[in-house]
Amino acid sequence: MKVFVAAPFSSMINSQGFFMKQYRERLSQLHKSIEESGHSVFASQRNENWGNAPLKPEEYVSIDYHELSFSDVVVAVLGARPSLGVCIELGWASALGIPIIVVGKRVSASTMISGLHRVSKVNYIPADLEDSKLPIPILFNQIEKYLHGERCDADT
Repeated sequence: MKVFVAAPFSSMINSQGFFMKQYRERLSQLHKSIEESGHSVFASQRNENWGNAPLKPEEYVSIDYHELSFSDVVVAVLGARPSLGVCIELGWASALGIPIIVVGKRVSASTMISGLHRVSKVNYIPADLEDSKLPIPILFNQIEKYLHGERCDADT
């Protein structure tokens, strides 16, 4: 299964131009867990070498859309402050009928995100990747059950 992992990007680059170390490690761990379970992952952070090989918007928007459109599922990591880019990718996935797994405690920050399950196949996991107290294996176990199509939430 091809998994498109949508996660905050530019908001995770610090003032020195580097991707925030702890967030990068946690997101990398999540990518690795997904791949070790037999799935392939596309993530723009990896595609642009964690900000070290940035693409122009006219390049990365087309690439991201193409990769998302050929994915079997989208795992959308909202972040502490939901990313506008992730929100756009949620819209693409919804319009294309691609199942979505939303990871975030701030789902209610947008009524469009919290109500997305009314028009799309969406599962919500109330977790924050930025919370260092949350072990990635526990988060991945929650994601994994949805990757196997266990259920879609009726409400958030």
